[in-house]
Amino acid sequence: MVDKIEMWYCLRKFEGMLLLLPFMVYYALLGITFSIRCRKCGSWLFDQQFLRSGICEKCTREMALSEPDDYYEKEHLVIRPVSPAQEHHHKRIVKRVGYGRILDIGCGSGQVLSRLGLQRELYGMDIAQGSVNTAKIRVKDGSFCTGDARHIPYKTDTFDYLICTEVLEHIEGNDAIRECYRVLKPNGVALITVPNGSGASGKYFPYHIRLFSYSSLITALEGEGFKIVSGQKFGLYIPFVTLFLITMSQALGKSLPFCPILNVRVPEFLAEHFLIECRKPSEPA
Repeated sequence: MVDKIEMWYCLRKFEGMLLLLPFMVYYALLGITFSIRCRKCGSWLFDQQFLRSGICEKCTREMALSEPDDYYEKEHLVIRPVSPAQEHHHKRIVKRVGYGRILDIGCGSGQVLSRLGLQRELYGMDIAQGSVNTAKIRVKDGSFCTGDARHIPYKTDTFDYLICTEVLEHIEGNDAIRECYRVLKPNGVALITVPNGSGASGKYFPYHIRLFSYSSLITALEGEGFKIVSGQKFGLYIPFVTLFLITMSQALGKSLPFCPILNVRVPEFLAEHFLIECRKPSEPA
């Protein structure tokens, strides 16, 4: 796993350096604020992914580790439009959600919950108040609160379905998984997604505190009592193509071929994401 992590990390860093100047020109033309020096430590930013935040890789990771509440609140204040890749990602999850009481951990601005229709009680929780405020507007019949996934503010055996997408990689340890298990009813279903820690979205993003392989995610879930129902490895990132086309797509205001991450099933070494459907047994093991 380590060799794959380093391979993708070096490739993405090289890509980020090559695209630094094009992104600076793009942001300047559109009047988007950016910085070429870290606002915290003053170091030069040689990777396009840090231009808009103005925070270098080292400082970003330190903030994510030591100031998670403040960091994610700032990150979620700007609600970005849903990309085609996110659309496919959400559809994979929504089609697996049945009826009853549903909780979305790390609900963001309510994008997934807004796709769920009648005969469901919708609940959402996020660490960022800005996201929660937007989710309340988007999903008028839902119930939302701010909170930490390691301390979910709901009673044991409460929900029929639990959604937890792109959350666990931001949290050390298994407390969040344990809490997800606790609030599910017996026979309740959890739908979990994380980025592939040894793939293109693993180490490259410094706010990913925990890097999962498919097997380590399964082990963590089973270790807290979950029974695995099914799993998928999906999402293909094309180096030097995907990111450039995303930028061109934004500049032209229309979707281009291959501009999103391709949401097709692929081998683990190429996968961007893992999706696990798991169940809380009716009787403890």
